[in-house]
Amino acid sequence: MKPELYKTIPSEWSDFFPIYDEAILTAPRSSILIEVGSFWGKSALYLAEAAKLSGKDLRVYSIDIWAANASNNPGMFDPEHGAKGHIEPVVHAQHHNSLFETFACFVESTTPRLSPDPLRIMRMDSLEAAELFHGKDNIHFVFLDDDHEYEHVKQELEAWEPLMGKDSIIAGHDVTEEFHGVEEAVREYFGEGNYTVECGRSWVVRLK
Repeated sequence: MKPELYKTIPSEWSDFFPIYDEAILTAPRSSILIEVGSFWGKSALYLAEAAKLSGKDLRVYSIDIWAANASNNPGMFDPEHGAKGHIEPVVHAQHHNSLFETFACFVESTTPRLSPDPLRIMRMDSLEAAELFHGKDNIHFVFLDDDHEYEHVKQELEAWEPLMGKDSIIAGHDVTEEFHGVEEAVREYFGEGNYTVECGRSWVVRLK
């Protein structure tokens, strides 16, 4: 069986599901899988349902501050932007123009069918969240897709990668010219040739 519930969420920014599939397939029983940056929850829900279907007692964490709003990210909330065919302002208007309320509504609508639910939601900064995972020896997968600025990605790699063990996977989204800081930080941290670009614009490192 394949995940289906994620299809109820309209976001189109999820082109990396084959990486999630690999993480589920290779995860040892009772492992932790982490998504940092979840927006409306489409990819988090995909990962959570896939984890449940695996039957391996996997735990999935969705970590995000969900801080975008009309003042700091007007394009996502501006009705004129929506009138040009962009769905974000239209959807946010249905949920008090709150990114987190939009996420919560989508995820809550699927909860009865996902029960028992392997998804844990942590509304906090990625670096602060990483501190809470110190001492865990079963983190198998981390996917970084929040702030794409070079300095932040660098700090995330320094915070998350040391928590991961042998045969785990760390990856992230948006290796593009627009977000050049992502690949710059990944290349600097892991070294040229020690990561791959997959699914069009995601970077992947399989730790040995």
